[in-house]
Amino acid sequence: MADNIQILHKNELDKILSDSGDDKKKLDLIIKFCRDNYNITHDVCQEYADAGLLICDSLKLSSQKNILNTYIAFFLWHKNEPQKALSLIHSFSDQLLESKSYLEYSLGVIICSLIEWSRGNVELAFNSINLAFDSLVDKKNTKFAIIRLHWTLGVIYFDLDEIEDSYYHYQFCKDSLSNETDYSMVAYINVGLASVLKKRNELKKAADLFEETLEYSTKHNVWMVEARAWHELGLLEMIHKRYIRATELILNSIKIREENNAIPALVSSMISLAEIDVALKKYSAAVEKLSEVLEICEEKKLKPKMSAVFFLLSEVKEKQSSYKESLLYLKKHYSLEKELINLLKNNKNKYLQLNYKAEKALRESESQKIINNKLVEANELIVRQKNSLSARNQEKEILLKEIHHRVKNNLQIITSLLSLQSQTIEEKRIKELFNNSQDRINSMALIHEMLYQTNNLSKINFHDYIVQLINSLVTSYKGMNHNIEIKLDIPEIYLNVDTSIPLGLLINEILTNSLKYAFDESNKGTLTLHIGVTENKDYILEIGDDGPGFSDPENLFQLKSLGLNLIHKLIRQIDGEIKKDQTKAGTNYIINFSQIV
Repeated sequence: MADNIQILHKNELDKILSDSGDDKKKLDLIIKFCRDNYNITHDVCQEYADAGLLICDSLKLSSQKNILNTYIAFFLWHKNEPQKALSLIHSFSDQLLESKSYLEYSLGVIICSLIEWSRGNVELAFNSINLAFDSLVDKKNTKFAIIRLHWTLGVIYFDLDEIEDSYYHYQFCKDSLSNETDYSMVAYINVGLASVLKKRNELKKAADLFEETLEYSTKHNVWMVEARAWHELGLLEMIHKRYIRATELILNSIKIREENNAIPALVSSMISLAEIDVALKKYSAAVEKLSEVLEICEEKKLKPKMSAVFFLLSEVKEKQSSYKESLLYLKKHYSLEKELINLLKNNKNKYLQLNYKAEKALRESESQKIINNKLVEANELIVRQKNSLSARNQEKEILLKEIHHRVKNNLQIITSLLSLQSQTIEEKRIKELFNNSQDRINSMALIHEMLYQTNNLSKINFHDYIVQLINSLVTSYKGMNHNIEIKLDIPEIYLNVDTSIPLGLLINEILTNSLKYAFDESNKGTLTLHIGVTENKDYILEIGDDGPGFSDPENLFQLKSLGLNLIHKLIRQIDGEIKKDQTKAGTNYIINFSQIV
């Protein structure tokens, strides 16, 4: 349906342009076509924009020429010529404001701010948007221009992982939309908001909005958002382990991205397909896809995606028992990731706000100059002090992340070495001890992995940690196609490292015993884990299985078992108490514990 509307519009424009009619009418129709289609059909719009510029020159119309040049700058940006786009916009941006061409003025600000953002010029990106907001204050017919500026802030804050700020700006845009004919902007706002909801773990709301966005972008031929919506819906299916459906959705995305030569986005979709192969243990297929992706990344210099490919290849090679190759890819991933971190400029928030206020003060009236000068001096002093403090804090944060990353990598190397060594052992009991040690080390490595991947270096989301730990253990002992039901009831709690490590090891030991002894050859049964908060703000953990159980001595830890003795020592580390739950079938424990301060 969208294609038919566009073809009729284009045919109408072609007919009018071919007639010897009113050039001003032709120009108005060209501008309308560019406004409606600039983000959908780049080449066609550029062809008409060029034709419109010739008319502007013949009629000496500067305002309309500036409008069309805004779209020319947009096309330059999308053709990876950012400097030409910047230079062009800076040459007429103020004139757009004077002629009240607010839609194009906001588009120019978006292009400039996102180009500066991609270069790491955080200050310039934020100041461009803030100055634009000021310029539009008290002016009429600026609604859609302001919506576009809020959308840009939603994009930037999402990249900074400031999810609540990103949500605010995207939601503002969605709440403000009415009679919007820029279909691509509506689609981008919706897909951005859906991505924020996904990041907030509101998966049902995210899925519904992605479906809505997919229908909308397909209807209006916004192929970039349509492809992204297919991809994101595929990722949601992967979260639920519905891999066949996920593959179908992601292939839809790949088809669109291939047709439009959207290389970076295409690479993301291909990596996701490889991740599905890994989940299904199709390791050779995963390696084949990742090798193809790696060639594209090297050719196009897509370093962040190349880092992700190296990490996934390391995981695949380890699962194929190619430990030397696994360590080599892991080393490449870490080296590239370190390079990317060093390039990241993170001087945002207070410094940007103060710097912007200083610039705003300088534009005040003559009567305020003395006061403004004093404010500028004070702000400069504050900025220097805050920059110094921010630099030290940033350095410490990077060092802490690097420490957690190195600890995780070293633990992973240890587990790889244990796995390699265990292959030479034939005695089943000793081999089992090696495997148990690997599981314990992995439970600790997972905590350090979560710490270096989050902005909070002191606490982890224990719900997410337990989900990953249990899935890893069950898959390790029972394979992907197990019949074990896992019942989890865990609130979103954040525990510090001193509590998380012994508690994670404790849960690892109990679940390992359950997986080894609680289920028969059919592997049918249930694992349960519940964490609640007591009135004293301590915690209670109920964990166990519905297997045949075992007969305990009066003192649980009189059993000569390394695992049970380890549980006893871990309980003491978290100031806890443990008892067997006699009210349930199988082997179940009730553990009271406190967060270590």
